Amino acid sequence: MRLFRTELRHSLGSPRLWTTLFASLIFVVFSGNALAMSLKFKLEMLGYNEHEISAILSGRESRADIDRKIKMKMLCLNVPPPPLPLDTTETKALKEITLKPNREKPESLPFIESLVTTQSRLLEREKQYLPIIQTAAKKTRIDESLLMAVIKVESNFDAEAVSPKGAMGLMQLMPSTASSLGVANPFNPTQNVHAGAEYLSQCIYTFQDMELALAAYNAGPHLVGQLKKVPPYPETRDFIRNVFLYRKIYDGLL
Repeated sequence: MRLFRTELRHSLGSPRLWTTLFASLIFVVFSGNALAMSLKFKLEMLGYNEHEISAILSGRESRADIDRKIKMKMLCLNVPPPPLPLDTTETKALKEITLKPNREKPESLPFIESLVTTQSRLLEREKQYLPIIQTAAKKTRIDESLLMAVIKVESNFDAEAVSPKGAMGLMQLMPSTASSLGVANPFNPTQNVHAGAEYLSQCIYTFQDMELALAAYNAGPHLVGQLKKVPPYPETRDFIRNVFLYRKIYDGLL
């Protein structure tokens, strides 16, 4: 036993042992930092923002939790419309704020501007869906002319329309959006319009700005929420511009 203690004291006092321990500690710290940096770089490449990466690296949230929140934001399901009375002064004031753009309207397209003065009545394909649109507009507190404008730009009132990206029906609902809103048949005009109106209504209440709400409807709420502005996509900007112009037409016709 005395010999063992003597050897132990000799070993602990050995410079070589302390050098080895110190090198091992440095290696462990460096490896941990390198691993964290590698994971951070991977998360950045996957499109996570700084706050999300920090939450994952610190262990506050898992990637699954972050992905679930992102999906909810993309569907505009995280901010439901507040339960306001239909005819109060506060409701009217809120509607004025949310349904009018705060920014300068985009440039007008000449061929659409000409329609403002030449189209004097609703077309038959527009009239047939008017009762559905009126009911959905009343339920979601969105102007009828706005819903009609979105449908016009999205599908030109073609209930069977399918986009190259897979969007379906009058308001061009993506399969995931339709499913989350309980749409059994996206080509059913009633189901499609009511779900599309609900989706647009949630975008309006989320962003409190009509241009951003329309951008979210077209390009996705998650992207608009990250940029905090209209994405620089010609398709999205044309969509917003055309909706404003067609809304002007339908305001006059209705």
